[in-house]
Amino acid sequence: MEYAAFLQAAERGRPPSIALLHGADELLLDDALALVAQGLFADASERALGREVLEGDGVSVETVVRSAMTLPFMTARRLVVVRRAQQLAAKGAETLTAYSRDPNPATCLLLLADEALGASRERRADHWLLSALPPSALVTLPVRRGRALEDWLKQRAAAEGLTVSDEAARLLVQWVGDDGARLLGEARKAALVGGADHRRVGVNEVTA
Repeated sequence: MEYAAFLQAAERGRPPSIALLHGADELLLDDALALVAQGLFADASERALGREVLEGDGVSVETVVRSAMTLPFMTARRLVVVRRAQQLAAKGAETLTAYSRDPNPATCLLLLADEALGASRERRADHWLLSALPPSALVTLPVRRGRALEDWLKQRAAAEGLTVSDEAARLLVQWVGDDGARLLGEARKAALVGGADHRRVGVNEVTA
């Protein structure tokens, strides 16, 4: 599944029953998680009841699946999140594959891996998670460069009420690089140059 399609489904309150999002951009992972939670739960009290967050380096796949099989209590669906899912032990591959064939429709199991899991210069082979799950459950984070990254920065900043000019976005990308979290953080800092209530970021603010 494409990342954009996943976000659209999440925003409508219809995320897939199981999905693995992987890539090095933690901000995109956080944005996806926030959209899923907002789409599934009407308010903060429901979120507290219906969401469970696990750490991949601290649980077994069996524990994850057991949690995903738990029925909702006072909410329509449950959200089970596994952060740093790439650290789940490979011995649980069969258990996860079996669950993915017949997932609990009342749960969204969201596996978040903060690194790309495909084979690369750093990774000799695909991570076991990629073969344990069906292709429809795999969501690779987009790699943004150049103009696409500038456009994303303007859109993401706008969601926080900041207006970033084309020139300011270009300058930020040149100076900061392609780390989304750092880019957004620098845009926020640049806005503060004009005062606490200043919401426009231009070349002058970035330079200052």
